[in-house]
Amino acid sequence: MRFVRILLIALLALALLGAAALGAAWFWRDALLAALQPRIEQELAGRLDAQVDLDTLILDPGILRLENVDIEKDGRYQAAVPEAVIRFTVAGLLAGRLDALEIHSPRVFVHLPTEEKTEREAAMPQKPPFSIGRLRVSDGELVLATGEQRYRFSEIDLQAQGDPLAFELSTRVGETQQIALRAAGRLRWQPQFQLTLEMLQWGGEELLAAPLQITPAEKGSLFSGEFSLARLQDEDVSRVTAVFGRPDPIPADLGFELKDLQADVSIGRDGFSGKLLAAEGTLSHAERRLSFTKARFSLEKRQGSWRGEATLRPSDQGPLRAQFRLADDTLSADLDWTVPRPDALQRLVYGDVLLATRGAFRLQAAANGPLEDLRIRVAAVGEAGERSDDYLLDLAPLRADATIGLSAAGVELEGTLAVNEKTILRTSGTAQEMSLDFGPLATGSLAAVLPETLIPEGFEVEELQGTATFRQDNGAWSLPLNLRFERLNWKDAAARDGLLRGRLTSSGGTPTLYIEQMNAALNAQGAKANFSGAAKVLSLIHI
Repeated sequence: MRFVRILLIALLALALLGAAALGAAWFWRDALLAALQPRIEQELAGRLDAQVDLDTLILDPGILRLENVDIEKDGRYQAAVPEAVIRFTVAGLLAGRLDALEIHSPRVFVHLPTEEKTEREAAMPQKPPFSIGRLRVSDGELVLATGEQRYRFSEIDLQAQGDPLAFELSTRVGETQQIALRAAGRLRWQPQFQLTLEMLQWGGEELLAAPLQITPAEKGSLFSGEFSLARLQDEDVSRVTAVFGRPDPIPADLGFELKDLQADVSIGRDGFSGKLLAAEGTLSHAERRLSFTKARFSLEKRQGSWRGEATLRPSDQGPLRAQFRLADDTLSADLDWTVPRPDALQRLVYGDVLLATRGAFRLQAAANGPLEDLRIRVAAVGEAGERSDDYLLDLAPLRADATIGLSAAGVELEGTLAVNEKTILRTSGTAQEMSLDFGPLATGSLAAVLPETLIPEGFEVEELQGTATFRQDNGAWSLPLNLRFERLNWKDAAARDGLLRGRLTSSGGTPTLYIEQMNAALNAQGAKANFSGAAKVLSLIHI
């Protein structure tokens, strides 16, 4: 019994001494905090890898208040926090965990350097400086600056908790013109950084059709992400650029809409790659409107070189495929498009059918060379298509080939036109002067591409050929021409060794044909004669 009594007295004494020690520590807490403040600043600086200045520490049971905290890292970012409240337990602190962190009215400025960074500087952080059970940021402001451009996020409200960290974010984006942004999702740090956005609203409209995941990609990449959008319009892009104070990249008369988008983006230090799929979409220009389906786009930039591919199916037409590669200011590109309904294409381009056609054509183009001296080769090959009697030109027998040169000196063109593999037209020149050499042409070539209604009954021609030169200067144009034929028959009349020399000009605003020489040997119902003369025909064409 005596031993038990002594043990109880010893325990009571220890308890009294402990209470006295705790009371003394609490009584002298201000002095203790003043002594601990430099150590806390040093610890925060080490955790954040930045310079930290702390004005005031206030300690209450389980609560530590930090007032007027300034953080700066090598001019890359600065943060001013008027008040932060840390809720903790001793056991949590020993384990590197905070129960809760509340940050009020923080002001953060981040400078985004334009030069390439080292892998260590560019890499995603592998873990946060503290494990936090619950995080709350209220009335925050974040400014991202790159060069002369600033991106401002104000009225930031962030709530997050758990592991992985479930969060909800709301803010307003922009300087003078602002728009509401809301997001919700999850953030995981281990085994690797992964951000999942389950909700993303811009101006009150939901953007995501499926969750967006952002993760570090392969070594050397900053992150990659896959996301889906229900719809993307030119107005959405314009609103984003307006909010961030950037000029609208989309011309006023150009519009687009993409539906059911799926995208895969990867961004690295030396470039990026992206793929975009759209179930359907429209492209409009002025009063023209092109609808398409099954669109697939890809774009990649690596070490200064660009590579891209695109496939889509315009409405009423065949699939269009294109790809390009640009490196060291040298371009390589090609395009392949089958057009089964040329009249529909005319309506799209010109607003009306200028020349009714029958058949289809396949368009192929390839561009190669440095940008300052680019060569583009184009081939349009006619194909059999829908049968129709209401046409002015049958495309199936036709083939057109052209080579276009683009340089500082201007545009140069060389081309040929063939009917059933027989060349009937050759052209070369520039936009200011173009020479044309056509023929020899016979009735069979005309009958292959023109309807019977345009060829008079009994009409035949042999060895029709000629030359012409198109010249343009200050908005006016002229077309000197020289035509010859060996024989021409029409019903009972015939002509041989025909010649027509003249010029077609727009001088004075009215297209006018000047016939300077016209010769032929005529034979009609047995009567023979030689004809020669000249003429001036006004208002040949009304434009």
